[in-house]
Amino acid sequence: RERIDKMLSLINQKLKGDQTMAFDAFETTKEENLRAQYAREARERWGETAAYREYEKNMQNRPPEKQAAIDPAAEEIFRGFADLCRRSVPPASAEAARQTTRWQRFITEHYYACTDELLLSLANMYTSDERFTAYLDCFGAGTAAYMSAAIRAAKNGG
Repeated sequence: RERIDKMLSLINQKLKGDQTMAFDAFETTKEENLRAQYAREARERWGETAAYREYEKNMQNRPPEKQAAIDPAAEEIFRGFADLCRRSVPPASAEAARQTTRWQRFITEHYYACTDELLLSLANMYTSDERFTAYLDCFGAGTAAYMSAAIRAAKNGG
C-alpha cells in the first residue's frame, strides 16, 4: 500500500509539472523482504505437512505470469467477503457459505488441498495474526473477522 501511495504521489507531482524523478516509488525491497519472512515462517510452521509440500510443488511449477493472474482472483473473493460484511449479511447465511466454499475451492485449485480443518486454521489466523487482519481489512473494515466467522459458521456450525 505504501509503495502504491508513493507511485500515486509521483504521478500527481508529474501532472503538476514537477520535473524531479524519485525512484524510491519503484522500490520493492520492503515487499520482497516481507515475502521472504512470511515464506520462512510458513516453512518453519508447516514445512513437514503434506499441504505445505503440495503448495511448494505448485509454486515451483507455476510461471510468474500465471501467479500474476491468480492474485487478482483471490482479491476478488476477498472483495466479495468485504461486500457481505458491508451489507451486514449474517456470517451464517447461505450467501456467506457460498463465498466460503468459493474461497476453499480457490485455495484447493491454486495452492493445496484445503480441507475443512485447514480452512478453519486459516479462519483463526485471519483474526489472530495482525498481519492477516490488516491485509484482509484493506478490502473493507471488518473483512478478516467476517471471513473468520463465515468459515467457522460454514464448517463447524459457528
